Amino acid sequence: MADGDNLGWQRTTEDVLERPGNTVNLVMWAWCGGVSGASESEINTYLTRMSQFEADYPDVIFVYMTGHLDGTGPGGNLYARNNQIRDYCVNNDKVLFDFADIES
Repeated sequence: MADGDNLGWQRTTEDVLERPGNTVNLVMWAWCGGVSGASESEINTYLTRMSQFEADYPDVIFVYMTGHLDGTGPGGNLYARNNQIRDYCVNNDKVLFDFADIES
């Protein structure tokens, strides 16, 4: 996601969910180091796309995820972006796998 134009996860999700006979009922994409270098706008794009998936596929649970810790601490971009994801999930009643919290 941090490259600003990584839509592979979105296309793959659509492809899988649109397959005839699809039985997938839960989707979660795990971040590698993408949240560390992501901008606020890029995380907003992720959140918007995930939310749109929920609207388009109401029988599927979409699990949001924070990024893993990178050692930059509370002053780092990762901390702010993880909180952006957390806040969105709390405020919008989303399912969150808080990898950063588990890791800490």
